[in-house]
Amino acid sequence: MMPSDVIKPSPKVLTDSARWPRWGSFVTLVSGALTFALVWCQHHWQVLHPHYLPFVILITLMTVAAAVTLGSGLWRVILGPHRLLALALMVLALIPLLFFGLVGLYAMAHWRDRWVPNNLAMNLAKVMGVTLMRLEAAVDYPNQLETERLVMFYDRLEHPREDIEAMDRHLAAMETMLGGTLRGKVFWVRGSLPKLELGGLSTHGLALGSDRSPADWQMHGGLDRHELAHAAIDQFRSPGADPPYVLHEGWAQARCGETPAALFREALTLRSSNSEVNLRELLGPSWYHRDRGPVYDYGGAFVEFLIRKHGMRKFLRLYNECRPESFEAVIRDVFGMDIDALEAEFWKDAMQQVKATDQGKRD
Repeated sequence: MMPSDVIKPSPKVLTDSARWPRWGSFVTLVSGALTFALVWCQHHWQVLHPHYLPFVILITLMTVAAAVTLGSGLWRVILGPHRLLALALMVLALIPLLFFGLVGLYAMAHWRDRWVPNNLAMNLAKVMGVTLMRLEAAVDYPNQLETERLVMFYDRLEHPREDIEAMDRHLAAMETMLGGTLRGKVFWVRGSLPKLELGGLSTHGLALGSDRSPADWQMHGGLDRHELAHAAIDQFRSPGADPPYVLHEGWAQARCGETPAALFREALTLRSSNSEVNLRELLGPSWYHRDRGPVYDYGGAFVEFLIRKHGMRKFLRLYNECRPESFEAVIRDVFGMDIDALEAEFWKDAMQQVKATDQGKRD
């Protein structure tokens, strides 16, 4: 066969193939930017988009466009010309996918240790994760009920209407305490999400609760009250707020249905078993963003004390203004005393509350 007989792509084919990497990389970058904006806005306002489709559509579009860019770009690299341009477009198309992939891996690595830092990667990952939770909830829990403040997803419950009405009243009571109204409805999933291996948590207006109707909501339902309390206070966060987990989990513990005496007793038990746990330590670098252990037992009693003795307004100020690097200054500004004096007042009040309860039982 003579060299002149070798079949070569026509100029039109080469021109058409050159368009695909350009358009593919452009669509990938635009859809990636829109995905970033959608996720960041939901984090900023602490309210989940009412539907998961916008996120799913953008992620799908970004992935398909990146695949088209890689395929057509590789074709261009093989055939030429402008091989370097094709390579550059392929790299550009990979940037959004690599960015969101690394964000997800970063968050999963930290969540294993229940470490939830307030940074861009973790904040974006939480919103992406909760959007996927919303998608799985729609698939696994086909039934829905809705009230003024709640959308409940469930499969089988004995008393779904009574459940949602009870927890709507729970949210209404917290609205009164917090001094405002929720910016958006809370999504309440009645059970865990096995595909994502998640359960018993709440973030950005979606709460994973129990899978059964309690016989009496006044006596039971602590998990649901706890997670819905998170969903409520999240909507009263100031943009950029970074509350410590002793306040974040403490608020939810204080609203889960336990009596104040029970909360104080748990805190005193923690103190007797681990005297090194104190407020300064829980607001320090080891525990400020840690979602486990003493932040629950200490936090529930501490938040109950702050609200009862100093008022809801001061608690919310501390919740929204506290920062890892300035918590001592914020405490002095809000309560007019230093951190050691505030903690001493707390422990004194805790012992008085438990003593008064025990005395009442004897009488």
